[in-house]
Amino acid sequence: NHVALDHPWIQTNPELFVQGTNDLLREQAENFFSVTQTFVVAHGRDGNFSGWTDTAQLNYRHPKLREQMLLVLEKIATLADGVRCDMAMLPTTAVFSRIWGDLATPKDCPPDTTEFWPTAIQRTRKIHPEFLFIAEVYWDLEWELQQQGFDFTYDKRLYDRLHSGNVNGVNSHLGADYQFQRKLARFLENHDEPRSAQQFEFPAHCAAALITYTGPGLRFFHMGQLQGRRKFVSMHQKRVMHPDPGSAEISLFYSRLFDILHRHELRYGVWQKSPTTASQDNNMSFQNLVACSWTNVSNPQIAIFIVVNYSGIVSDGHVILPDSFQNANANANQRVQFRDLMHSDVVFQEYLENRFWVRLEPYGYHIFEAYPINWDIG
Repeated sequence: NHVALDHPWIQTNPELFVQGTNDLLREQAENFFSVTQTFVVAHGRDGNFSGWTDTAQLNYRHPKLREQMLLVLEKIATLADGVRCDMAMLPTTAVFSRIWGDLATPKDCPPDTTEFWPTAIQRTRKIHPEFLFIAEVYWDLEWELQQQGFDFTYDKRLYDRLHSGNVNGVNSHLGADYQFQRKLARFLENHDEPRSAQQFEFPAHCAAALITYTGPGLRFFHMGQLQGRRKFVSMHQKRVMHPDPGSAEISLFYSRLFDILHRHELRYGVWQKSPTTASQDNNMSFQNLVACSWTNVSNPQIAIFIVVNYSGIVSDGHVILPDSFQNANANANQRVQFRDLMHSDVVFQEYLENRFWVRLEPYGYHIFEAYPINWDIG
């Protein structure tokens, strides 16, 4: 979207930038800067806020700029396995036109109003087929950028709902189409957001992490998150920060969680959102439960169930088993054992029905490995 104010192109290729006028500079000093008395350049911005005053806005309607950016992507693809594209919705045709309008019309050639990303991704992949594209994207444009070729798009909606404690919103979001969810990059912190160890008390941190990282999609972790660091480090930091010791209990939690995330079921299994129901009349606390399952593809008699109470009150309810697990364990002479992979002392057995019951303390959770046990009534 933009480059630094001292980028060489400002001197060598001024046509590659969105340009303004001296009148605009006087009226919107926060959105424009002058290079010379007659050369005014726009700062990068997203249209909802003032410009980023340390940046110069590239003009994605200029064919020459597009060619230059394609070369940049090809160079990056020789150095890395993938690229995170900052504010990736801004170069899309509709958004770029809304923000810049006629200012983006090139003075020396016809404008290119086709979508940039499909061409950029296809051309890069002709040379580097395995190269990954991750989009930082907001404004409900995640699906659109997935359709334009991005492998993963930011899931800011889940992040926001977890931070606000909106468990109904969390459950609704996790009920979205699987083909959409599997291309979401899910995170609990990043370089733009506060430290999760600072934002959440420990029990809520664990509950939010389980919801974030045990669903489908890309599991996106930030440097220092796994150690429970609390100090936010700005991308513009130039001085050495004081040491941040982190949290031993958070570090232990993530160590256990990673052991589970490496399991075959959570990497290659079939994911499903698990409905929950009331365990008795007038007990609506089941609505605080967030549940899902991962079924082993090669052996559907084995499944992993994740159940989280994302609330500050004790909650209970029934978790409905997926049909594939029920059908695979339909033998009447069998019962099912549930073993908690995060709490080794929690093990119980039940006759196979279409559901199992849980009762969880505030922000409590289970990650059950469920598998059949031969039942011998003798």
